[in-house]
Amino acid sequence: MSGASLTPIGPVLEYMAACPASEFLRCRSKSRLTRSGGCSGVEAASLNWFKISESGWNGREFASETITRTRSWTFEIPAEVAPG
Repeated sequence: MSGASLTPIGPVLEYMAACPASEFLRCRSKSRLTRSGGCSGVEAASLNWFKISESGWNGREFASETITRTRSWTFEIPAEVAPG
């Protein structure tokens, strides 16, 4: 099959989930967020996942084809998503 694509072609979906032990704290001496706790040992299937972004056909190609062609992908985490 000469010229056949070996890459899945279709939409790209981004999901997030908060880890129960993950807390974000604002450092008093610096105006940056640091993480306390983390996701180690958490079963992914036990988390409450939610979709933050979806990209599909843009009129020329599917999102997955853009990733294959450019070797990069970016998306924004919505401002209304709580830290952690």
